[in-house]
Amino acid sequence: AVCCVRCTGKGAFGIVRLGINKTSGAEAAVKSISKAKLVCKEDVKDVQAEVAIMNLVAGHSNVVTLKVCTITQSMGGCLWP
Repeated sequence: AVCCVRCTGKGAFGIVRLGINKTSGAEAAVKSISKAKLVCKEDVKDVQAEVAIMNLVAGHSNVVTLKVCTITQSMGGCLWP
């Protein structure tokens, strides 16, 4: 489980927060995306493309790695260590 500590950035669809793993104490970026802000199919495709690109470049030394991506009724969320 991750505890979100503070906001580190905002974008068109969501917020990025500093998260801390409750077990290990490791820090991670947690991006929350409000489904309410995804008003058209193009918006959804943009978010899906971002996730696809993050998976494609995973493991590169100059890029953060996408660890988890979950979807709930009102929010979607991604976790980067």
